[in-house]
Amino acid sequence: AGTLAPAASVDVDVSLDPGALALAYGYYTGNIVFSNHVSGRIHTRQASLSVTREGFSALFFADGFVGPDFVTPALRAQGYAVELPDTWEVFNQALMDEEFLLVVSLAQASDSGLDLGALEDHLLANGRVIAADWQQDEMLAELLEAEFTGVDDMTPVTMTDDDLAAGIQNPQPIADPGWGAWWSFGLRPLDAAQSIARFRNGDSALVWGHGGRSALLGMLADTLAPEDGQRFFENLLQLLEVGHDDLLVLPADG
Repeated sequence: AGTLAPAASVDVDVSLDPGALALAYGYYTGNIVFSNHVSGRIHTRQASLSVTREGFSALFFADGFVGPDFVTPALRAQGYAVELPDTWEVFNQALMDEEFLLVVSLAQASDSGLDLGALEDHLLANGRVIAADWQQDEMLAELLEAEFTGVDDMTPVTMTDDDLAAGIQNPQPIADPGWGAWWSFGLRPLDAAQSIARFRNGDSALVWGHGGRSALLGMLADTLAPEDGQRFFENLLQLLEVGHDDLLVLPADG
């Protein structure tokens, strides 16, 4: 409590009580309320608290969104400390200079500036990757144990992994939020990678590679249904934690 002269201002320090130490990892928001006991007017200011897990760091860059960003809230909800560079150059420098558990690269609006050599080094160091590329870079796809089929703008997506589909519509009615074209693109898994979602024509919509440490998306990240987008990425992040056993393909007898 206190008194301010008209048009005056003052800095207010806000602290958390010890109960915050018991919070589970995630992203919390709340309102700080200021009230004028003379006029009765109330002002609110939003506050946020990110509770992270030790060792869970993510480097995330998207070069544009038309629809909502579901990825950032999903990362925070899963306890990641998130670094958000504002250009490909800053992203690549951080990828080369720092260590991250997870790297998320979304080329959605312009030419991808992703340094594939730095991304390969990250994978060789047992890092995790989520990527999408509207220009369908074959070198990126090969690095993530996949290839593009050349078929674009398909919907819906049927998730064939129960954990990926948990709590969301399946099939998922992805839709163009305003890109105009190349907002979804068929994939095919290579080597020991797995397809855990598919389009109606049988093309993969998500290739899960590197023993479950990488995910190449067959759609732009803002094409998901608004009520499902964040949960989809939370499910995918959990899958990257668990990983999968590589498939062993044996030749047929005879």
